[in-house]
Amino acid sequence: MQINAGKLEIDVIEPGMRLRLRGRLDASTTTATRARLHQAIEDGAGDLELHLGDLEIWDGPGLGVLVGVSRRARQAGRSLVLTDVGPRELRLLRVARLTWGSAVHPADPGQVTSRDHARLRMAVAHSL
Repeated sequence: MQINAGKLEIDVIEPGMRLRLRGRLDASTTTATRARLHQAIEDGAGDLELHLGDLEIWDGPGLGVLVGVSRRARQAGRSLVLTDVGPRELRLLRVARLTWGSAVHPADPGQVTSRDHARLRMAVAHSL
């Protein structure tokens, strides 16, 4: 199933469990994206995996969607797992401290520092 939110497409790999975001996450796509991700939180259980390899985060509102989804997932007793995260998006997620409360897997394992590994371990331990 594919959902089109303007400049952003959301491919539903496994309903409520695994989604792929492709395109541009910015102020113009936040409303539809937020609604779809909140629905995915409600529709599933356990980890919610978001594959971000083809996603570009363009502004604060776009980044805010991921921060809000992470918070909402925790409130629902779920964990947010971000996979295939590009270098630019990884830097933005670190600034927003999203790497502290969610599991984040960079596209290239060489981008992860020992400090990031410690944070990932803490995030996983916190979610258990």
